[in-house]
Amino acid sequence: MAQTDLAQTFKQLKKLLNKHAKGLAKYDEYPGSQAKEKKPGLHLLGKREVSIAGRKPQPTYIVGIIQQKNSVGFYHMPVYSHPLKFKLSATLQQALKGKSCFHVKEATPEILSEVEGLIRDGIALYRKEGWI
Repeated sequence: MAQTDLAQTFKQLKKLLNKHAKGLAKYDEYPGSQAKEKKPGLHLLGKREVSIAGRKPQPTYIVGIIQQKNSVGFYHMPVYSHPLKFKLSATLQQALKGKSCFHVKEATPEILSEVEGLIRDGIALYRKEGWI
């Protein structure tokens, strides 16, 4: 896959995150990141600190993207914290690496539509939980 294709995929996913960022904190890199190489990214977190599962209060990470070498990493914490609340298409299920990271290689209309639904529904779920 050409870097220009990945750059376009990143740009389209970033547009979706920005569309749903109202009332959230936005960061170009994960706060406190120790990464040696800075890669293009965008992360959305809640603005207030909350304690989840007895952990130290901190802003809740919701969703983010990082442009990697061969894909765009799409990180969606609601899929991890509430797996039964989300049904994934076969295509997105195949892109899921780990519990909350999707490796998106191409921004097809179907993937963009599904990702936008995940972002919207994840933010709504975390608001309902009182986490953001």
